[in-house]
Amino acid sequence: AVRPLVESCPEPVGLGLTRGDLLWSVRHEGALDAGDLLDRRTRIGLVAADRERALEAAEGMFG
Repeated sequence: AVRPLVESCPEPVGLGLTRGDLLWSVRHEGALDAGDLLDRRTRIGLVAADRERALEAAEGMFG
């Protein structure tokens, strides 16, 4: 079920994840905001440099 989202939104956001992966986390895992998405759902936010690179994409999932 994740694959169609990844294929339709293949832009990389970091750590091998794509915008489609973020979208999956918002739609199906209940991510509440960018922090929840980066820290709890994908773990990208655990390293400051990775978080900085992915933050704009994560915020875009909620705006």
